[in-house]
Amino acid sequence: MFESYVSDTNAYITPLARQAMMQVDRNDIWVNLQQIERGISGNDGKASRVASREPYNTFSFFDDPTESEIEKSRSNEANLNQIRREINRSESVLQQKMDDLWGIYNTKVKPFENTDDDYYGKAQN
Repeated sequence: MFESYVSDTNAYITPLARQAMMQVDRNDIWVNLQQIERGISGNDGKASRVASREPYNTFSFFDDPTESEIEKSRSNEANLNQIRREINRSESVLQQKMDDLWGIYNTKVKPFENTDDDYYGKAQN
């Protein structure tokens, strides 16, 4: 039964060293993934909100800005647009990484744990 257990569980997750023990806990991993996901969405959301705010208009209605001031303002706007693009790109990359982690959890961790639970039940009988 032990050999079957090893081969069945190793089909999902293999220990780093052949004789090493491994500990996998789907609940701990699920909580960790949830925390990572909340951290990503919270920080990305915050960065998006900050970058989306319109900059404070330093020119009043009655001011006559110089060409230099207008050029600096345009440069700042271009920089802000670049930051917004980087935030969007980062959000996309991080979401893909998060999807990959959930994929590993669903295709490796959960089946491993279910197999482990099945063998535990067999050993109890």
